[in-house]
Amino acid sequence: MWLLDEAYTVTTRREAVAVAAALASAISGTSSSGGMVARARSSKEQTARCCGMSRAIALEGELREPCQVEKRSASRRQASMRGTTEERSPDEGEPSMDIGIRAYAAFERIDDSLTYAEALLYSAAFWLAVALFWAIVLLASKTYRTMDAPVKAECVSYVNSSIHALHACITSLYVVFGEEDLYEGKPMATLSFWRGALLFTMGYFLADCVIVLLFFKRFDRKVETLLQHVRNVIATQWGSVAHHACALLTAHWVLHEGSYFAQLWIAGTEATELSTFFVNMRWFASHTLRRDSGLYVVIGLTMMVTFVTTRLVLYPAFLIWMFQNPALEQYGLPDTKMGAMLLGVTGAVATTTVSLLNVYWSYRMILGAVKILFGKGKSTGKSTSVSTSSEQSGKKDL
Repeated sequence: MWLLDEAYTVTTRREAVAVAAALASAISGTSSSGGMVARARSSKEQTARCCGMSRAIALEGELREPCQVEKRSASRRQASMRGTTEERSPDEGEPSMDIGIRAYAAFERIDDSLTYAEALLYSAAFWLAVALFWAIVLLASKTYRTMDAPVKAECVSYVNSSIHALHACITSLYVVFGEEDLYEGKPMATLSFWRGALLFTMGYFLADCVIVLLFFKRFDRKVETLLQHVRNVIATQWGSVAHHACALLTAHWVLHEGSYFAQLWIAGTEATELSTFFVNMRWFASHTLRRDSGLYVVIGLTMMVTFVTTRLVLYPAFLIWMFQNPALEQYGLPDTKMGAMLLGVTGAVATTTVSLLNVYWSYRMILGAVKILFGKGKSTGKSTSVSTSSEQSGKKDL
């Protein structure tokens, strides 16, 4: 019976093997009581030695366990700060996720097994379906029916752009101003939510590129200077395609890079889409209202005020606040030198380019607003406005 009692105290495989050998030796021994007692005593001594060894191993494990727990906790905290899904061992009972192609839990509420490419295609398909819906609904409008096919496509594109602008503005403002941890120097708690919203935005850019390319008009305008040529290229569909392509690449890189700085930077940039909604309303007003009407003037001035405020005042202030955030140094920068270099190059080039374009378009809007308010340069044609119709294409999603 003492052998059975010792068997219940076994905690390692080595002890189990020793006890099993002792039991087998006791059962297969001779029938003489002296042999049984000798073997039993020998087995008991061997088991005792094994139990002593197991206690030593257990004691060593207890000493190592806090260090291992601390390491696992630190690793999980780091993964949580970066918003990635940590790959757990099978012993923990949770499946691992392939970080290379999965959607980084951005669409985890829909399907945990949804891949990054599938989520992007589903998002683009949704935006194309929305565009098709509005293309059918707008047929009830007499003004829409009289438009040429490219202008109809542009109208549908502006409807999609307005919906996306509201979505991007609301989600980004929720992340920037509704994230209390940001103001306490902590990582973003809503990182998974923001990545889902960003992936939805990428679907819009992809769908809008498809719409623009399907109804692409050839650029054949004569230009006199290189500056005019660059301005006109930006103002036409080429500028829209180039902008959407850059936005897709930037958002794709931010999702895969995953640093705190990149996520916060793109969230602040998306918040400036508030002005895009009024830019689109200005385009609709130019096709449906008289240019001397009060509503047309109000829409144009609202566009100018929101554009200048968000792009030239609030966005630079946001960048200054972001660089002064104590969480940036602790959590924000990438782990690798290559990631840090790409972040610096992408941030510098994108921010500088967009800022220069914002200054240029703000100048054009302010100039047009001054002409309207002070009665200079009035005319009855469609060329006189806060900005021309062709320029709206370039400003739609700057």
